[in-house]
Amino acid sequence: DVPFGTWEGTFEYAVDFLEEHSGIIPEGGIYYVSATQSEGEGNVGDYSIAEAIYEAGDKFPDEPQNGDVYLYGDYEYRYQCGFEGSWFNDYTAFEWGVTVKDSSKTSYSPMLSSINGKDVNNLAGAYWCCVNMEKSPKLPKTAKSISLAFYYCSALKEPPVIPENVTSVCRTFDNCIRLTEAPSLPLSVENIDQAFLDCISLVNSPVIHENITRMEEAFCGCTSLSGAIEINATNLSVYVNALSGT
Repeated sequence: DVPFGTWEGTFEYAVDFLEEHSGIIPEGGIYYVSATQSEGEGNVGDYSIAEAIYEAGDKFPDEPQNGDVYLYGDYEYRYQCGFEGSWFNDYTAFEWGVTVKDSSKTSYSPMLSSINGKDVNNLAGAYWCCVNMEKSPKLPKTAKSISLAFYYCSALKEPPVIPENVTSVCRTFDNCIRLTEAPSLPLSVENIDQAFLDCISLVNSPVIHENITRMEEAFCGCTSLSGAIEINATNLSVYVNALSGT
């Protein structure tokens, strides 16, 4: 039973557990409408131009616009925009993208799954060069792309469970040199180009299921890889150097 007087805290915990933010911006959140980051090195969230700024206690805008930014917890979220190195041209195919504010930390809180009714589904480059992170947080079930998500996470030992809707794992674990076990690939995944490139400690491979169509250099440079690789792909069109250097 929850003691009388603690309902407010219990409700806040329930909202966080759902990993969704909508309605009122919570404490610690700040929302920039059509934001432009200031030139120069600067800091994440250092925006020189924004049509409007909403803070904790304010309502979220009715509809997000291209370029909107939401800062909360360990992350920066951008609406229909990509991040440097994410290698996407059509960002409008996604809703919210996400990246960490500080790539030097050893651990991170789970990211949100939706913001004001729109999914966080572009995780490309989310943990780019987080060189001190050993274990990944849980990824949201709304994720569609995790390409380059753990690029050069050289301390990563425990990969996340890959959500069921993910279609691209291109370069996701590129140069994760301490990774020994590969996560399973859900049937939604089609592209694993360079997914485990130069993962020199990787011992086992995931099953290459029937829906995968691309695996160029997927395990290239995985010098510790051993045992048979189960390949069930029936429409594999690109597989150049998939096992080169193993």
